[in-house]
Amino acid sequence: MKAQILTATHPLSLVVWDEKSQTICLPHGVHLDFGGVAKGWAAHQTVERLKEFGSVLMNAAGDIAISDSLANGQPWQIGVKNPFVKETDFETLNLNRCGVATSGKDRRHWKQNGLARHHIIDPYTAQPAQTNVVTATIVAPTVMEAEAAAKAVLILGSEEGLKWIEADPVLAGIIVLENGHTFYSQRIFEYL
Repeated sequence: MKAQILTATHPLSLVVWDEKSQTICLPHGVHLDFGGVAKGWAAHQTVERLKEFGSVLMNAAGDIAISDSLANGQPWQIGVKNPFVKETDFETLNLNRCGVATSGKDRRHWKQNGLARHHIIDPYTAQPAQTNVVTATIVAPTVMEAEAAAKAVLILGSEEGLKWIEADPVLAGIIVLENGHTFYSQRIFEYL
């Protein structure tokens, strides 16, 4: 599908930001959902406030912030969910000071006019991303970076997404495709 550029009549182009009053005006029918980015930020803030008391891991519905290794010096073990088999992990990550997040189209999805839809929106089309990626799990220095990168990889698709991860020396990732295949970045093997 060819990307479409938003036109002046598209509802998202009518969002108005007033810098002086620090407000956003939305047109009728447009809603903002800060679930993804707000969860990561909240996890990060929690870890920042609690790390003086010891090693902290905060899991905000899959957006995970980690302050340091466990008290015994061992890494935290984080399961990577299998998007095709509920309640099972297919990998375990061994992590210390970092953030990890998974974005996917496997949980929040629906049918609209007979078309499969999901909640990850392509900013070029303002529609659910057309992608062969089911889930993207990213390890990054912070959970906010991991969350943003996971969404970017999902939107980019598996091949471009993997190239993008590999080009950034602070990212590592696992990409699960619709056909069940899995792509691993080179750096992710440091955590397996």
